Amino acid sequence: MKNPVLTLNQVEFSYKPSAKPNLFVNHLEIHAGETLALVGRNGSGKSTLLLTLAGLLDPQKGQRTALIPRSKIALVFQTPCLDKKLTVGENLSLFGKVWGMSRAEIDRAISKLEHALQLGELIPKTVQTLSGGQQRRADLARALLCDPEILFLDEPTAGLDLVAQREFWNTLAETGKTGVIRTLICASHHAAELKLFNRLVFMNNGQIALDAQQNSITSLLPPETLEVNTPEKADTFARDLSKTSQAPFSVPSRDKVLIHSENASATLEKIKTDAALNALVESALVRKTQLSDALWHELIRLSDISGEGAYNT
Repeated sequence: MKNPVLTLNQVEFSYKPSAKPNLFVNHLEIHAGETLALVGRNGSGKSTLLLTLAGLLDPQKGQRTALIPRSKIALVFQTPCLDKKLTVGENLSLFGKVWGMSRAEIDRAISKLEHALQLGELIPKTVQTLSGGQQRRADLARALLCDPEILFLDEPTAGLDLVAQREFWNTLAETGKTGVIRTLICASHHAAELKLFNRLVFMNNGQIALDAQQNSITSLLPPETLEVNTPEKADTFARDLSKTSQAPFSVPSRDKVLIHSENASATLEKIKTDAALNALVESALVRKTQLSDALWHELIRLSDISGEGAYNT
């Protein structure tokens, strides 16, 4: 195993003095080239952990150790970090100077990113005239200008539509084809985005509740899933189901229940023999268990531990 590029040991951080820590991490190691996503509900500690790893929050206890210089660490925040009254080119020049880059270095960096980020059409435009997706693309260029070894992303597609979200990640993937070994650390709760990361760290009440590879997360559940749609009666269906079945299930919404089993078709046939359950079934779909199912199941499990509602994700 390679030496870690970032390590947290016995780290605590509180936003208010003498309050219960908003973050407590016993031990966390991150290695070069990893793609790691921080998962959890709002307020679970994702952003606090990300900012602590990035060095923007200093632990009040414990130690953060980084083998990467600060000049090679960059961040993309939930809101683009650009001056809206300046052009994209002017923003890139400004941030390049903040990084201590010369004019020639800034020009070379922009040229290197130009194709992947389609910067040519954006550079002369004022930021406030750009669409949300274009602003994200320009902000990504701002973060990648210094060719960082570690890139932190704090819910970078928040507020974007599905097409713009896909374009953002496709754009980031294009920049990864340059041969540079870059570590990605992202706070997110979108299942489609989490599929892009090999390692998932679940946060709950400011602590790491689960740290595992993506493929092992999915294997926590049986291989098949029965997706039952019921008209606003999911809680009733789940309560009645629990009386007769030991299969793990979750309730992602008030009209849907996900039941996980070795044989989802057999589970459906069993439900059909129960008049009370069958009467609540509007439609049903048998499919393979997906990463999104495992993510949802784990988040609900953590919510139950915390005594919080299942729907408030």
